[in-house]
This record gives sequence, structure tokens and C-alpha cells, in this order.
Amino acid sequence: MKNCEGINMYKKNLVMLATVVMMAAFVSACGNGKQEIFESENHEKAWLLRVAANLSKNRIRYNKLRETDELNDELSAAVGFPVNEVEGLPFSVEKEVYISYWGEMAQIEYTGEGETAVFRKGTGTDDVSGDYNVYSSVKEIMVGANPVTLKGENDVFTLAVWTDGNYSYSLDISKGLSEDEWSEMIQLACVNARW
Repeated sequence: MKNCEGINMYKKNLVMLATVVMMAAFVSACGNGKQEIFESENHEKAWLLRVAANLSKNRIRYNKLRETDELNDELSAAVGFPVNEVEGLPFSVEKEVYISYWGEMAQIEYTGEGETAVFRKGTGTDDVSGDYNVYSSVKEIMVGANPVTLKGENDVFTLAVWTDGNYSYSLDISKGLSEDEWSEMIQLACVNARW
């Protein structure tokens, strides 16, 4: 599992750490030969670790402030196809996590109000949900021109799987929805994402 945000942040943190190390070496080398800037080698190490920690904290704050579209653009670039946000979820989204699996499948995890939703998109027509449970309720509905398979228990569905012929999609929601609620939500998502 590759997390686009995590990998990019890891690379950026490595670059920042390398920069800090070079700065420390430069500062040490710039002494006039008689006077050291640091009191001891331990003082220099402590300074270096503090600067690296502050840079990491700054990066975390920056990631929290970035626009969602910026992260979504990174996910689209990582998988090589457009990935759109899901709108109309039955809860207020507080956090999104963007993941690229092997550069072939995109996943966006939404959390909020104690609920979760996981949206996946991959190339081809195979089921990308990763959910191979057997459900007592399986129903096919039409959303636009695409058949959507709903899966759940007792006509309350937690999983929707569909394809448009080029890409496969799945949406898994922790709180089950009725057939009508799924149809409305997927229709809204399809129209807004132009699937």
C-alpha cells in the first residue's frame, strides 16, 4: 500500500533533513577556526534534531492547510487517471486520506461523525472493492446508463460496485443506506465527477 501523501512527505522530509545537515556542516565550517558556534558535539546534534523536528512540524501544518484538490491532483498523478471526490456522503467529512495502490488504483478514505466511507477507482472492469464477503442482500440498480451492484444485509446496503467500461468503482460506507439513498448519492457523484 502506498500513501501518496505519506510518500511525498517522506521524500520532502528527507530533502529537508539533508538541507539541515548541509547547513550544520556549513555553519561548522564557517567558524574562524578559533571559535566554535556549538559548545560541544552533543550541542550540535541537539540543534540539528531540533531544526529537523521544527521543519517536520511545519510540513505537517502545511499539509493540513493545503486544498483538498491539491492532494487529489497528487493522487490522480500517482495513478495516471483522473480521480474525483465523492460528494453527497451521508455525513460531514472531517478527514480525507488519499492512497495509491501500486500506481494502478486510487482510494480516498473519508471519515467524520463516527462514520467512514472508502471510495476506490481502478482501470478495467474487475471489482476493485477488495470486499469478498457474502451478503444476504445483493441488488442491481441502474444509475444513468451504468448498472450498480449494491451489497448489504436485510436491504440495507453498505457497498456499491460499478464500472463504466473503462474504470471500475466501489464505495463502501460504514452506515448502511437504502436502495433509493444509494441511487441518489451515486447519481450525484456521477454527475459531479462526470463519470
